[in-house]
Amino acid sequence: IYTSTGTYSLRVPNEFMCDSIYTLNLRVNPIPEPPTIKISGKSTLISSAERNNQWFKDGEPIDGATEQQYIATETGLYSVTTSNGRCESDPSEEYFVNLDIINEIKIDLPRGWSWFSSNTDESSVKNPNVFFNTVLGNLQNVYASTGELENVNGTLRGTLSSVEPATYKVRMSNTGQITINATPIEPDAYKINLNRGWTWIPYIPTVRLSVDAALSNFSPKENDVIKSHTQFATFANGKWHGTLKEMTPNGGYMYFSTASNVMTYSPSRVSAYNDVTLYSDQSMPWKYDESKYSDNMTIVAKLYDEMSEALESVFTVGAFCDDECRGIGQYENGLIYFTIHGNAGNPIRFKAIENATGKEIEVHESLAFDETPLGKVDNPYRLTLSLNSGIDYIPTSSIDLNIYPNPVRDIMFIEGDVDEVTEVKIISTNGVILISTKDLEYGINVTQLNDGIYIAAILTSDGVIYRKFIKDGY
Repeated sequence: IYTSTGTYSLRVPNEFMCDSIYTLNLRVNPIPEPPTIKISGKSTLISSAERNNQWFKDGEPIDGATEQQYIATETGLYSVTTSNGRCESDPSEEYFVNLDIINEIKIDLPRGWSWFSSNTDESSVKNPNVFFNTVLGNLQNVYASTGELENVNGTLRGTLSSVEPATYKVRMSNTGQITINATPIEPDAYKINLNRGWTWIPYIPTVRLSVDAALSNFSPKENDVIKSHTQFATFANGKWHGTLKEMTPNGGYMYFSTASNVMTYSPSRVSAYNDVTLYSDQSMPWKYDESKYSDNMTIVAKLYDEMSEALESVFTVGAFCDDECRGIGQYENGLIYFTIHGNAGNPIRFKAIENATGKEIEVHESLAFDETPLGKVDNPYRLTLSLNSGIDYIPTSSIDLNIYPNPVRDIMFIEGDVDEVTEVKIISTNGVILISTKDLEYGINVTQLNDGIYIAAILTSDGVIYRKFIKDGY
């Protein structure tokens, strides 16, 4: 079977010693790459392919929808293919367009503390006892930037007189769902005034959007921060960085502005129909419960040993108050992003665990819990491993070992004195061990890994050797 362009020959002998030669000049047209989709306005989809497009709704081709741009007029899942005249590409990523009219708002609340936001301005539901009526049996406390409420025998009492479009911190004794008959505000018609410091902002759109897409209608300032109860992002060098990737309908958010500003959300009713990769609690060396606390603090940090910068993902770093874990750092582009839960003034210390060996190492730095953002992308907060803490930590090995090929497509091999290797662990950039093997005879099969950057931790009798590699293709 011939799969690439070229000239191929076949010699066919016969009993008369007069061979026949057949020549094939073959041209293989490559299959076009799937197009990408950009969103404009409320529901306009734009293909990256300038021509030969075919738009789909709910998996079926749309008659006559072959232009580069398509305006969706119905709720559904949309995608697009392109062709080179002979071969059609695979479909693009799917996008969900929600054009349904919403007359009822439902907000799920978990047990413990969580954040949510109201995105309606209808006066009929602003009375707190009306707004929270369906959860009064389990609602304990409500915190807002303008006041507080406590549930006293089924009635909310306190200093908060009206539930305006904003974020609220609530504590529940059990799960519940706020249900109100109201219509959300049009996102691009509502202006949010941002003062210097923290503003408890509402999330107005009715679809989930990436942080970049949701905030595309205004100009953030350098080192601004947006955070939810569990994640955050900071604006630096023209884009958002951090663990907060998407904003969800009625999610609660706080925005730290370095200067006064005015925010409006994107009017988009379109969201990417893909799953966001979250960090699994099962992959973390410590457990913590953010639902015990209403507040958090954010840190952008970089980890060092006592001589130089520590290699990304070799260590997982946790924040602790006494012996209680209050947050676990997540890596992105060499930086560690912490969302730490607690109360003002709590003493916070850090410790690291070497992912390949499970050894714990103390970190020199400690601080007091404070909601003011700490560290910046261009000037991260420094965390230093305490290598004299009594832990038998060996950062490298004297044995010379390498990996090949790099980038790797399917099978990766160890090069050098492999008799000294006791185990190899493949670690993701967020510190999760994905592969662990002691059998190196036929190499290490990495075909199940997604394309990206990984760390190979090669455990030897003399310590651990770390090698960064790229998984590309299969």
